[in-house]
Amino acid sequence: MSTRIIALIGVSGSGKTALIHEAVLRNSTLQKVRSFTTRSRRNPTSDATYDFVSVWTLIALWIRQRIVQWNVYGWNIYGNERRHFEAIGCSHIGILAMTERGALKLRKAGYDVRIVKLTPRGATVRRGREAADRKRLDRLIADYEIINDFGAGGFDHALRDLIRWSGTAFT
Repeated sequence: MSTRIIALIGVSGSGKTALIHEAVLRNSTLQKVRSFTTRSRRNPTSDATYDFVSVWTLIALWIRQRIVQWNVYGWNIYGNERRHFEAIGCSHIGILAMTERGALKLRKAGYDVRIVKLTPRGATVRRGREAADRKRLDRLIADYEIINDFGAGGFDHALRDLIRWSGTAFT
């Protein structure tokens, strides 16, 4: 059986990281997959999601063939090391936030990936890059869609939906 992955894809600020954090806490089958980035730290919670690396470290990982996929986004490089997927095992499902391109690269590398489109409702698009992201997200072909309503109770509803769906996504 190949490694099972849920790729949560959505615009910046749509709640991907928060949903993943809570889903892993509430469902022991889900395991957060760390990513790497060359961007600077934004806040302490980023440390739980990313390995912050220099471009030189990234080049060394690439030379040693330890990178499964990578993408450039907003002048920074994001990606995943093979070791983080190998650590998941057959009894767990890996979950992470990423781009559609990254998810498709994981599929090409042989991972069993389910794409979840996270659509925010009630959030505003703040920057030009995010407006372009929203256009790409509108065209995304996903295995499942979750609406994260930023109104009362919306996050809890999205979280329950993600946990429920993750239990049937690979059956």
